[in-house]
Amino acid sequence: MDYQKVDLDKLMEKWVYENSGISGDISLPYRLYLPKGYQEKNCRLILFFHGAGRRGNDNYAQISDVNGAEIFMKQILVSPYKDECIILAPQCPSDLQWVGSSPEVWAKGEFNFDEELETIPMQLTLALLSEIIDEYSVDKKRIYASGLSMGGFATYYVITKYPDLFAAAVAICGGGDPTKAELIKNVPLYAFHGLDDNVVHPTSSRRMVEALRRVSAVDVRHSEFPHVGHDSWRNAFQMPELYDWLFQKSK
Repeated sequence: MDYQKVDLDKLMEKWVYENSGISGDISLPYRLYLPKGYQEKNCRLILFFHGAGRRGNDNYAQISDVNGAEIFMKQILVSPYKDECIILAPQCPSDLQWVGSSPEVWAKGEFNFDEELETIPMQLTLALLSEIIDEYSVDKKRIYASGLSMGGFATYYVITKYPDLFAAAVAICGGGDPTKAELIKNVPLYAFHGLDDNVVHPTSSRRMVEALRRVSAVDVRHSEFPHVGHDSWRNAFQMPELYDWLFQKSK
């Protein structure tokens, strides 16, 4: 089946998560894909973090990026893994971020997790993730994180803070804290970046990959695309080998 024919708006249920103990009056819109017969299956779970341009409360923008998230999710839903994958796609509210640093810091490829506090959207996402793991038939050995741009930083953040939770991660044009590489050396990582990215410099990915290789990470892969700017996700998500690599990983 052609992935372009997949209708994510129909296939992914629309929900809003609220947790007054965390956020007060801030809520978290999210989309959830549940495969048929998920109750009887031990499903993989993919957590997807969108980029800054898809923030809001319409609960649609995070799955409607035709060159980014939409390709990723649709490719999964036409893959051999579609019947055993749960997809969770939260939407960060406007003017907030998945992680605390400013875009100016991201552009320099610098990040210090010791100075970061979990933002409310991130706290809500992690609380929601925990509830979904408990409520649905999720294989706790096959939980994955992926994200692009602002979501790429979020991906590095969650695997660094919770390395025992994730079986693998895909981070596109994002960055992490190289000083924490030892913490995530057992989390397989696939990093992507465009060489002409002038929003998040390619050194952001390179520093993480180099740091992971210095600590003998179990599986770290890195692809850079020449003549590609910040939207390197359109290249990354159309690589068929990415999905085989990701879904073969298990804790």
